[in-house]
Amino acid sequence: MLEQKQLALKAVNMLLRYPHAYDQMVRTGYVALLVRESCDPAKPEDGTVQDDLLSVVSSVSSRIAVRTQHLRTWQTRRLAALGLFRTMRLRSGLLSARDAPELLEQLSETLTKLNIVREISLTSQMEGVVKEAAAAEVAVGMEDRQVILSALNGVINLVRSDLAKFSEALAIQLSLGLDNVSEPEMVSNILRTLTRMVAFEDSPTRFVESQHKTSDLMRHPAAKVFRMQVPMATALKVTFDPLTIGRGAVRLFVGGELEGEYNRKIQLKANGSTTDVNLTGDTFEWQFIFDTEKLKDAAEGRPSVNKENSESPVATENEGIEFENEGYRFFVLPMYETSTLEEVKQKRYLVLNHPNLVHQIALLHHRTGGGIPGLDKEKQDEIDLEIVTLMSYLSHLGEDEPHEAMTSESNIFVMMYRVLQRRPSPLRDMSDPSKMELMTTEHVAASRFFYGLSLSEQGRSNFGQNIEAVEKIVDLAAEESTASRQSKEFVSLPHTPLCYDKGYVINTLTNFACTPEIWTLPVALYLLRPGGETLFRECEFARGKTNWSMTFHVFLNEDFNKPGTVAWLVYKGFTANDIQLAVGLCCAETRNNKSGQHPIVLRWTHNNEVQERIVHGACVECFRWMHICVGIDQFIISVSINGELTTTEHMPGEVHLFCASGTPDLCIGCPGWEGERASMPNAWIYAVNVFGGKALEPSEALFHKRREELMAWRSTAEDFDEQEFGRSGVDMCPDPLKMPSTE
Repeated sequence: MLEQKQLALKAVNMLLRYPHAYDQMVRTGYVALLVRESCDPAKPEDGTVQDDLLSVVSSVSSRIAVRTQHLRTWQTRRLAALGLFRTMRLRSGLLSARDAPELLEQLSETLTKLNIVREISLTSQMEGVVKEAAAAEVAVGMEDRQVILSALNGVINLVRSDLAKFSEALAIQLSLGLDNVSEPEMVSNILRTLTRMVAFEDSPTRFVESQHKTSDLMRHPAAKVFRMQVPMATALKVTFDPLTIGRGAVRLFVGGELEGEYNRKIQLKANGSTTDVNLTGDTFEWQFIFDTEKLKDAAEGRPSVNKENSESPVATENEGIEFENEGYRFFVLPMYETSTLEEVKQKRYLVLNHPNLVHQIALLHHRTGGGIPGLDKEKQDEIDLEIVTLMSYLSHLGEDEPHEAMTSESNIFVMMYRVLQRRPSPLRDMSDPSKMELMTTEHVAASRFFYGLSLSEQGRSNFGQNIEAVEKIVDLAAEESTASRQSKEFVSLPHTPLCYDKGYVINTLTNFACTPEIWTLPVALYLLRPGGETLFRECEFARGKTNWSMTFHVFLNEDFNKPGTVAWLVYKGFTANDIQLAVGLCCAETRNNKSGQHPIVLRWTHNNEVQERIVHGACVECFRWMHICVGIDQFIISVSINGELTTTEHMPGEVHLFCASGTPDLCIGCPGWEGERASMPNAWIYAVNVFGGKALEPSEALFHKRREELMAWRSTAEDFDEQEFGRSGVDMCPDPLKMPSTE
């Protein structure tokens, strides 16, 4: 049977050498054949043994026959996987929107299984020709396995690269409205596929701990084995807290094989730090042993030594302190197909940049789009969870601003906040496990979502209209701190895998506490014209701060040549005698044999007196982007141009940030009350930010300049080299005519 399959698959691979054969191979169903033979090969019909380890009493001939069977099975799967890869490399576009999600789901499950396949053990009982045959299978079989893994990974990447299929599949389901979604299982497959693609964790999402009292630990049955599974993970990192474990141990198994052990010897090597154990696959088992020496003695039939009679009381007391056993506590960080944040960010942008895809997905959740009418609650809850999980990953773009596809869907924020509200308190009913509400993966996803937003300044600004979300996170962090102290005395669910989001909650709060407040002009790019309108906005935040900064980019379209007047660019204040900070340009002048240099003008008021500084060392030129950063640190004002410090001066007094609710106090351009002493320039203004509580250093200004350059290029349809951004001395923003603007 296997020989016939191999001949057939060899014939298929020969046909795939000819380009005209590809279309016919796909249309006649050979793809389904290749998938079946790659992922789920049929078992032999002759009843031969399939175990990797053969009984030592089996005959030599039967053992060789079975190993030959194994070897041929791997060879058959290899031929099928290579044929599938060659077909998809040139004809993945022929896959229908219906078939693509199902194919990826099947291939992903196969990869998970293949990643935990083990090499065949060569035991000391194997001799002669049997051992040689087994060694040959190990070498050849594992080589075939690697080829299959590479080929199937290649197929997955090829199919995923065409995100239009997933959008098309969703569009087909939604084309006649939510009332007519006919295949919810396919919708679920699409959501799981996208989640596999963009999944990446910054913090552990599971944890387990034992009791910590010796009296409880001594009664624990050493033979009991516990199990944990994290769906879709390709590997797991288990991190042990440095609790004293004495003569005890925690043994970790994957597929019944011992993969790692945490004991006193390993603990001493860690020298008080945590200990990591890396495991393959999405599932593992663990076993806690209170005293490994007693277990070993019992296994070998030896009586345990009574140390109380053989040693002095002092020695026994010292040994009791040294070998105290407090049990264990470990955290599990899942690792998925993508191993680095930068790589997964690219995949997240692929999903986010696809037109209308995020909106279509949001419609499927019952809280944002009403869900799928008529669908049973269990299946709707499953789809809701998949949507919440996917959105939580898409919110995390590192220090890049959240994508417009996410921020434009205001219901997503509301949906996540409602999930966070339902997150159970760790302090509720700790004494009675039967009354406890357990955290779920949905709650972890909500915490992950807010953590992702909190990483960027623009993301944190989204909390301005939803301050209750920040308050909830503060409450959760306080409850977690209290619960951690109480768990030292009492563990309600020992040896039980529990969902864990403390890392995300604490880091979200830290991101708010350790970073300056920021106000960002909602209009990213604005054109100023002589005689044009001034843009007024209310900048109500960071009231009373004496350390703050203002940053923006300017592109001057023509020289400003009106002596005795100022061309105001950004103006924060209420009247001509109540100015917090105004930044403008002087009349063009020639400096260092270079004409068209416009020195920057700063103006503010102190004790009702107008203060003004002309910064001749900081000049703006025509037809070049310039990044301007003005920092106020109590009595010191500084100016940086393109990340380079140009001037630092003392001020006669502090300048407080101030705002009046409902009153616009930030102007882009020249406000009317400036009258004849000021004018409107012809210039583009981009990315106006006001930072509360921080006078930015030049290096910090460079960081924000780079982020805004990247944001500007992404708003165009042009190619760009990200490595060029963030350099000092030059502003790399694109041609303003290629950027979307509000005039």
